[in-house]
Amino acid sequence: MGADTNNNRMFRLHDGATAAPGWIESKVISPKDVQGIKDPDGAKASKEITSIPSPFARFNIVKTAFEQVTIAARSDINNLDGRTIYHKLVSDALDIGQIFFEYDKFKSNIEIIKWDKSQLDNLNQSAGQTCLADSLRMFLKQDAAAFNFENLDGIYMLNYIGADRPYPLNIIGGTSPCSLFMATANDWSGISKHIAFGDDYAFDSDYKPLYERDFNYFRFLWALSLFIPDFSTAFKGVYDYLRISYQKLDNQQKKALDEVTGETYKDYAPLNFGANNNSEVEILRHPIFCKKQGAVLSDFEIVSTCYKEGRTPLVLPLPGGNRYNRLRYVTSDWTGKENVPIKDPAALEDRYLPQDGSKYPYLTIGDFLEDTIVEMVLPINSEGFFDPCDPEMKEEDRKYLLPLTDRFFEFFTPDELRRNDQLGGRSMLSIVRIAGGGVSVTLLIPVKGNGRDNCIEYTKEYHPGSKIMNGKGGLISKTFGLGIMPLYAFDAQIEPYYTVSLFDKGNYDLRLRFFKNNGEEVSCERIVRREKDLQIDNCSMETDIVSGVFDWISLDFQQGMKAALIPLFKKGHGSDAYTFAVDFGTTNTHVEYSVNGQPSKSFDEVPGKDVQMTRLNKGIFEEDKDIEGAFVDNYLPDEIGEGKTYSFPLRTVLQYRSKMNFNQPAHAFADSNVAFIYEKKMIPQGSRVETELKWNVSEDASTKTRMFLENLFLMMRQKVVLNQGDLEKTKVVWFYPVSMTPHLKGNLEKMWSELYEKYISGQTSNVIAVSESQAPYIFYTKKKGAATNVLTIDIGGGSTDIFIAENAMPRCIASFRYAANDIFGDGYNNTVANNGFVQSYCQVMENKMDDNKINTDILRSIMGNGNGNSKDVVSYFFSVSQNPEYANIPGLNFLELLERDANLKYVFILFYGSLLYYVANLMKANGLEKPLTIAFSGNGSKTISVLGSMDNLKDYIRLIFEKVYDQPYKSNNPLQLILEGQPKKATCKGGIIGALNPPLMAQKEINQLKKSLVGIDEETMVSGNMKFQCEGGGIVDGEGIWLSNDDLVSKIESSAIKCIDFIFELDNAEGGDFFNNCMGAKKGIASRIKDIAKEYLDQYVRQGLFQHQAEMKNTQQQEKNLDETFFFLPFKGMLNHVATAVYAEFHE
Repeated sequence: MGADTNNNRMFRLHDGATAAPGWIESKVISPKDVQGIKDPDGAKASKEITSIPSPFARFNIVKTAFEQVTIAARSDINNLDGRTIYHKLVSDALDIGQIFFEYDKFKSNIEIIKWDKSQLDNLNQSAGQTCLADSLRMFLKQDAAAFNFENLDGIYMLNYIGADRPYPLNIIGGTSPCSLFMATANDWSGISKHIAFGDDYAFDSDYKPLYERDFNYFRFLWALSLFIPDFSTAFKGVYDYLRISYQKLDNQQKKALDEVTGETYKDYAPLNFGANNNSEVEILRHPIFCKKQGAVLSDFEIVSTCYKEGRTPLVLPLPGGNRYNRLRYVTSDWTGKENVPIKDPAALEDRYLPQDGSKYPYLTIGDFLEDTIVEMVLPINSEGFFDPCDPEMKEEDRKYLLPLTDRFFEFFTPDELRRNDQLGGRSMLSIVRIAGGGVSVTLLIPVKGNGRDNCIEYTKEYHPGSKIMNGKGGLISKTFGLGIMPLYAFDAQIEPYYTVSLFDKGNYDLRLRFFKNNGEEVSCERIVRREKDLQIDNCSMETDIVSGVFDWISLDFQQGMKAALIPLFKKGHGSDAYTFAVDFGTTNTHVEYSVNGQPSKSFDEVPGKDVQMTRLNKGIFEEDKDIEGAFVDNYLPDEIGEGKTYSFPLRTVLQYRSKMNFNQPAHAFADSNVAFIYEKKMIPQGSRVETELKWNVSEDASTKTRMFLENLFLMMRQKVVLNQGDLEKTKVVWFYPVSMTPHLKGNLEKMWSELYEKYISGQTSNVIAVSESQAPYIFYTKKKGAATNVLTIDIGGGSTDIFIAENAMPRCIASFRYAANDIFGDGYNNTVANNGFVQSYCQVMENKMDDNKINTDILRSIMGNGNGNSKDVVSYFFSVSQNPEYANIPGLNFLELLERDANLKYVFILFYGSLLYYVANLMKANGLEKPLTIAFSGNGSKTISVLGSMDNLKDYIRLIFEKVYDQPYKSNNPLQLILEGQPKKATCKGGIIGALNPPLMAQKEINQLKKSLVGIDEETMVSGNMKFQCEGGGIVDGEGIWLSNDDLVSKIESSAIKCIDFIFELDNAEGGDFFNNCMGAKKGIASRIKDIAKEYLDQYVRQGLFQHQAEMKNTQQQEKNLDETFFFLPFKGMLNHVATAVYAEFHE
């Protein structure tokens, strides 16, 4: 209203031109005129503007609000923020738009209802609704240009249905054809707390401009403005508001918007609603999209190279402080007031972000750290396993397992956990001790960050006990032993085989699971030798066989407690060439190895270098000796080598699980192991031993033989990989006696090749078989200077092998099952209780051991209450003095006791006399000259020293050959005798020399050189067509029966008597009493010994032949080639008889 000087009045809403008298012509009010309208309250009105009489007035109000805020911002960009009614209208409209944008997050509290313009026709059909329909139709037509109604098909309204709703129908806002979105004029502050965008709440008094909201929402509106054609015209107020808001963004955000095009809008997801979720929201016939489910731009995104499951989870810190307030949460910065729980029981994808409310995966401290930490008795072996304890912590206190959950390893590899180059030099995991016996664990989780803050730090205290409260964890003590063999990361080309030992004790039963970096669980087979016993506090003996590469171990304790373990596997592929030689003997086994052709040495295990079983803990289980003992009892000692408690050669003994089913597959170092402890410790409960491996042809024995060799192969393989060797270059030499039947040799040959292929490589040509006759010859000629006319005699426990060369040319090879075990064994049917050696020395040895406080339980267990095996008992006698702990105790050296035993010396005179008598006759029968050098090898040959000094022994051997040949040695060409200090090693050393300096003798050449006397006289040789009959015995040749069984027995007996007479005739040599004067045998009893030796010979022959027949039946042979002499059959029983009789008649 204006005034003039004549008191006339002009009514108008805006300031116009100078007043004129009377009626004047007026025009349509322009937008500029509207801007000139003065609101008495100005833009600071506190109540919603509701006075415009139009059903679509709200469209215009919100549209105007955008325009007014933009106009103000053009004069001062800071006016984008404000407290005016326009700022409120814009803020509320943006709230509605953001609800649409994040509808998936709010749909449990808000539903979309569509008003469809086509419903006007339905109103015309309804009584009393016609006027309303006409009115709406009029306004839609009248305001079509101003509000874009010509393209309007419907309006999409938001109905709040959540908590604290004030009315049955609560339309809080909806779409707008001229401002995109608008809010209704009602007061919705009562429900504001249920609709949050981070720390911003919808419809509250804190008006939020667009640039302070979630940038992804800004980007969405920007993309929409480019997607809708003529957006700048249809939604001019919003378009201008977007462009002026751009100025408030930082450079990074501006750059992101600069890259947006209309096509970018399609990166968002269709906004579907309705009962079947098949309706879409649109404005002016353009689809309105929303944020893709899972599309979150947050600084709290975890940085992980492992996680591939779906949307990248956020890592949220626990409430308190403002440490992370510079990091963007979802739609705003972190405030520290977000109510993040310690644990969220929901599945990761079913979680809702605290404060924000979006359904989106997030992680909290409970996802990474366990509720309980496990403290061990001994400190962690940090050289073999990851130890995150504080460097300042004392070593004895560093004994905590990793309190990490399985979920931690879904996001990080063990290598990433150990590294500290990604977190500014800080350790990802650290453990420090705190007061009260507890520990504090700090875990750093890398996140996207903002360039300055790039990790979330979790700290958790653990206190003694299993009680968990106030976010603090429990600390329990647990006793168990664990070891991994080998601690080596196998290449993809090598089939892995890991033995993981577990000796569980006390409460909280423990199981192991094995995982790769990618989260895949590696299958394993659990084998239990012994369950733990809580009553006597005895540990279990368990093994997990893991046939796959793994990176970490989950330790699952009873009552749901868990821990993690990260082995520090050795890595790298070496190039060194290893050559192993394995002398698998009847009584003893020896292993030597050479690296790159260097001189060989006994298999060893050096602490700190190539220990095959890496233990979890440092130190010794002083109080838990059952655990300490279990490592050695079931696997390998920590140290193997000359001068140590455990060394090679060792007894050929397999230790195996007592409940073993031999019809099922067996696993090395789980079902069985090489019995290093045999003769040194008691065999533990849950295990048994087998000493008869090499010659036993039963099916179970064959399985046991394979198990024994398989353990050795694993040891060799682990030696190579732990010392930078190349498995492809690795050679394995093994030995066989020429007397072994082709059937048995073929089985062994197959076994060696299969095991080599399984554990070493497919190059089975690197498996080299060498005869036990040839190997010692190679060693003595190459390393000991043996000259022409060489005879090597390799005496083992079960067989003796000879090799004869003249002028460095092989002339004869022979092998027979007559060896050291026949000296000390039980003959054919005797028992340990009647064995002369056992009777003579069992009590003596036991008394000496008692005097020196040495446990005699082992001796008693081997005796087996009189049911044991004499050769095993005698072997134990020998082993006592070889134990470094007892080496210097006088009276315990069994070999020295035998050397002083004048009575039993006759047994050795007979053994070596019969052996050399046969060899001399064999050589003579084949036209060979007397040997000039005789070299003894094999562990059995140690007993040759019982016969006296080197000179006296040489005289005895010389006398035998001179008498057989009826020809003395020439003074200028005397007999040379070579005795190796460790004779068992000669075979292996010779085998390695031969393998490294080929060619070795081919099997065809060996067969041609193989010679044998039948054993019926001094000259009849075995011919190729001679066969021994299974049924009825006897020998047949190509023309029929050559010798009946009775004739064969008679002739063998006669041959043995002739040999015995021959031996005792030597007592008259060198002036008489040769046995007494030169060997120290008891004087005056030689004649009686000779008579005893001749007793029962025919029975021993028949028993020996019967054994041959039994072996043939086991292998289903009706006849077999006569490839071994029968000469020694009576001596095998006779030696036992003589020893027993000597004790009975002459023991003092």
